[in-house]
Amino acid sequence: MIKVGIIGFGYMGHYHWNKVKQTGKAEVTAICDIDPDRLEEGRKNGFHVYTPRELNSFLKEETDLVVIATPN
Repeated sequence: MIKVGIIGFGYMGHYHWNKVKQTGKAEVTAICDIDPDRLEEGRKNGFHVYTPRELNSFLKEETDLVVIATPN
């Protein structure tokens, strides 16, 4: 199973999360976002959650792929 982390869990972050689920070969394990509500949603879905200040810890997660879904 490929472990995926997502930076930015807004509209595009959710889009990528859904696509990861559709593969059946990958799972999102961690997210990083600035919005406390999005972090809470991530917690409820079983993800490890990080704020931007904790980015180094996020990057130390055992992930195989990181999706950057922040605004342009």
